Amino acid sequence: MLMINRERRMVLVNRAAENLFGYGRDELVGQPIEMLVPQRYRDSHPQHVQGFLSQPKARAMGAGRELFGQRKDGSEVPIEIGLNPIVTPDGLFTLASIIDITERQRAQQRFRLVVEAAPNAMLMIDLQRRINLVNRKTEDLFGYHRDELLGHPIEMLVPQRYRESHPVLVDGFLAQPKVRAMGAGRELFGQRKDGTEVQIEIGLNPIETAEGLCTLASIIDVTERKRAEQRFRLVVEAAPNAMLMIDGARNITLVNQRTEDLFGYDRNDLLGQPIETLVPERFRERHPAFVQAFSADPQARPMGAGRELFGRRRDGTEIPIEIGLNPIETPEGAFTLAAIIDISERKRAEAAHERLAAIVEYSEDAIISKTPDGRIVSWNRGAEQLFGYGAEEAIGQPVFMLVPERLVEEEQRLLDQIQRDERLNHFETIRRRKDGSEVDVSVRLSPIRNAAGDVIGESAIMRDITELKRRDTELQRSNAELEQFAYVASHDLQEPLRMVANYTELLAQRYRGKLDDKADKYIHYASDGARRMQRLVADLLAYSRVGSQGKPLVPVDANAALGGVLESLQALVRNAGAQVEFDALPVVMADEVQLRQLFQNLISNAIKFRAEAAPRIVVKAASAGDRWQFSVSDNGIGLDMQHAPRIFQMFQRLHELGRYEGSGIGLAIAKRIVERHGGSIGVDSQLGRGTTFFFSLKRVPKGES
Repeated sequence: MLMINRERRMVLVNRAAENLFGYGRDELVGQPIEMLVPQRYRDSHPQHVQGFLSQPKARAMGAGRELFGQRKDGSEVPIEIGLNPIVTPDGLFTLASIIDITERQRAQQRFRLVVEAAPNAMLMIDLQRRINLVNRKTEDLFGYHRDELLGHPIEMLVPQRYRESHPVLVDGFLAQPKVRAMGAGRELFGQRKDGTEVQIEIGLNPIETAEGLCTLASIIDVTERKRAEQRFRLVVEAAPNAMLMIDGARNITLVNQRTEDLFGYDRNDLLGQPIETLVPERFRERHPAFVQAFSADPQARPMGAGRELFGRRRDGTEIPIEIGLNPIETPEGAFTLAAIIDISERKRAEAAHERLAAIVEYSEDAIISKTPDGRIVSWNRGAEQLFGYGAEEAIGQPVFMLVPERLVEEEQRLLDQIQRDERLNHFETIRRRKDGSEVDVSVRLSPIRNAAGDVIGESAIMRDITELKRRDTELQRSNAELEQFAYVASHDLQEPLRMVANYTELLAQRYRGKLDDKADKYIHYASDGARRMQRLVADLLAYSRVGSQGKPLVPVDANAALGGVLESLQALVRNAGAQVEFDALPVVMADEVQLRQLFQNLISNAIKFRAEAAPRIVVKAASAGDRWQFSVSDNGIGLDMQHAPRIFQMFQRLHELGRYEGSGIGLAIAKRIVERHGGSIGVDSQLGRGTTFFFSLKRVPKGES
């Protein structure tokens, strides 16, 4: 402290003044005050003193200006000066209290440097809401130069729609100044120089300064964060599984559409509710503890590992689920994102798989699966019983252990077909047991595919057909013997029948009218019976010849076969006034003689069972996979379909004897011919509307036509 008189000379100096300026007091007392004023201010200083003396009152010197003192060594020191007028008997004096503010200015400079180097926009406002400090990030964010901001009200950075209410918000902060986020729970926006808006977050800090209370605002541009949050929400919304997020208090803060679909709630009914809303009643009491355990060690993991989990729908029903948990750190704190999968279908599939596995395991058939290169990977009890190997002996071994040496190449071809994803049909072969014996088996192969549809293995179902083969062999031998007997019997009956027919015919010619009427009638009965017996034996002989004298199947032109039949039936067709139409027919695998017999039987039947109108017969063929489907349609009398199964049986007639000629064996022969060709035959008819016979024949394999 020091005191000067009206002539601006120092009359009192204390030790602090000596220490501050480096002079002894004897060097200062009596000297003009300007010796302590830097040279650049000395000329104007007397005027400042005179101004104070003209209105002497306690006040700070140089308010709003930076003041400096000059030490004895010529260095300058920043100072603050408080002036007080003192009236004494010797006159008016001025007492000056001088404070060295070097450290304060250094602190302020450090503060400004820190603010300038901050990664966020920072600015400071005074009690009048005017900006008195701005950093580079603030210039970058809002597009202003700091000179355009300093001294201006903070509202210039506030969007127009909020400016009117903003002073009230500032006053609210100043009424209770403490560190806090501005506008908690609200979206905040700043306005740039170009008028565009930017979404921001603001942290407020009250700071006491020499000029009074100021507010330091830290401003963060959250545009990218908001975009990231929006992208996150869109990803969650588009996720194929139910997803929701909960906060530290276990309340639901985010829900996607799949969650609504899965649990039956609208998202507005879930947001803000505790997660236990979706937990079955019997688990709710323990659930908070599970959440707490996860929060204590937050890391991505499945929830409830080793336990079955269930969710509760709005209607009270429960659903089996799997849950994946992911901790997420956000500006609002730690959250947990839960991905929820409805595993109802999987559970049903697993149950079905278990049932299927039980069926496979206890099936009497041998059911095995193998890799594409022929390694056995599954082996059921049926396989153990059929082949004699236990599962532990078979699994991992090559399937060739079951194949006789002479059939190894056949098995390799089957494996190659599976690897080429070619269709495999049912077939019969021979396999080898553990004891070396061989067994006839029926085999059905199926490819095993992965989710992408690629073949990853093969499943084989094998059945022991040894007894079936034995019975089939016996049946074939029996049928052959029966066919041979029928052929021989039919053939050997021809001679005595011809003799009976001839002599009864001669008897009728010689004695007709010479005996009484009864004799003529009896002779007619005998002659007619002999002729019908001849036809019956001839048809029976034809039926037996289908199997016993059939020729190998070769490519046959169905057009040519039908043409030959029509030529032989020319008289019958002409006399009936019949019209036979047919498209271009294909080449098929057939016995040509039997194919002609088939066409002849069907066309003859169509003419025989005619209606009043002239017969019209249409023959067609259509492609049906590996076969040709033929149809022979007519406009005849038709039949009641309830009798359809009978017409293909031997000696079956739907009309009384004598109304229509025939033995009733023609369609049985047709059926046997078709079946011998590996096809099937059927009929479709309506009484009075006509009949269509259908039959199928094999295509000619590629390269054989």
